[in-house]
Amino acid sequence: MSKPRVALLGLGIMGSGMAGRLLSANFPLSIYNRSREKAKPLADAGAYLAGSPREAAARAEIVISMVADDVASRGVWLGESGALLDAAPSTVLIESSTLTVGWIKELAAAAAQRGCELLDAPVTGSKPHAESGQLLFLVGGSRKGA
Repeated sequence: MSKPRVALLGLGIMGSGMAGRLLSANFPLSIYNRSREKAKPLADAGAYLAGSPREAAARAEIVISMVADDVASRGVWLGESGALLDAAPSTVLIESSTLTVGWIKELAAAAAQRGCELLDAPVTGSKPHAESGQLLFLVGGSRKGA
């Protein structure tokens, strides 16, 4: 069985560790980061470096976002080149950033309109946990898939 294609948006301290773990587990990985220079080491390790969140999402069955705040999250999902624009119906969207409840509700509604499932999945841990694959995800989503 082949592994699902994953996109990871945001390669800060946590996102870069998560991306490294996905690559080490041989997941096909597309990455996007506002600063392309930060993404270069992961691209050199085998990740596809997308030019936009939209491009990364178009190549994935699972899209994970790990960005700084509501503003950054809104940009990667719904911005001019946002991931939701080309996410295929049934794509699983995982938002792991620490965000407000209001924005998560708005994003969940936008995802549902696109036929995608959003999981609100902030994490506990820090850089070493991300790099070692030991983050704890606190996941919430619709009961539809339960």
